Amino acid sequence: MVFLTHHSGLVKYQMPQGNARGGRYNFTDSSYDGFTKNHFLSAGLGTLTDGKLAPKDYATAGGSGWIGWNTKDTPTPYIIFEFLNTRIFRSMTLHCNVRDRTKIKLFSKVVVSFNVDGGSFDASRTYEPESVSSGSSWMNYNVTIDLCQHIAKLMKLNFTYAGHWILISEVTFDSGKFTVFVLKRLEQHRRWATAILAFFEFLGKRKVYLLSLYCMLNVFCIQSLVRYGQIVKILINN
Repeated sequence: MVFLTHHSGLVKYQMPQGNARGGRYNFTDSSYDGFTKNHFLSAGLGTLTDGKLAPKDYATAGGSGWIGWNTKDTPTPYIIFEFLNTRIFRSMTLHCNVRDRTKIKLFSKVVVSFNVDGGSFDASRTYEPESVSSGSSWMNYNVTIDLCQHIAKLMKLNFTYAGHWILISEVTFDSGKFTVFVLKRLEQHRRWATAILAFFEFLGKRKVYLLSLYCMLNVFCIQSLVRYGQIVKILINN
């Protein structure tokens, strides 16, 4: 089965395969369309991006629809998402399950790392969700993380346990193509610089000062975008 996620630009993810619980509940990614080797998934898409939110009572379908890891079998769970183009990320949301009786908790911490060019994951953001209790019942809970307009083509999520299990059903992203974002920002600054230029021209300043001001404002515009990565390289690659 092939999952199309053109709205987010996501093309594949890789991660440790999910675990089973007591032979009764299967928390594996059974719909993954990539490769599976040595309990590891790569080069495909599956349950986490199929657009379906699993029910809070995972027993109704034997755990189907949930990806679950436990501290014994997968002590350091992580996911790496890869996108078709470099994108600017505003936020991401993880649809999780909580059931106190079975020690299924939200992760205590997730470190989100970003990669622009396929090299190392250098920039990162750490997020600690609030503590949530399901009481004696079942609970689904959405964790939304502000990604602060980070730029990336690959994104890595490293999870830390709060209980014995982590269950995730769906991951979605609020993002846009970086090239479109840059062009919009440049256009905004260009209009601003043009307006100031017209104002000084109205005041009768000399052309040489006008030209210097215009160039200075455009340099400022480019410098303000440097923190998003190597802008020229990104634009060429896309």
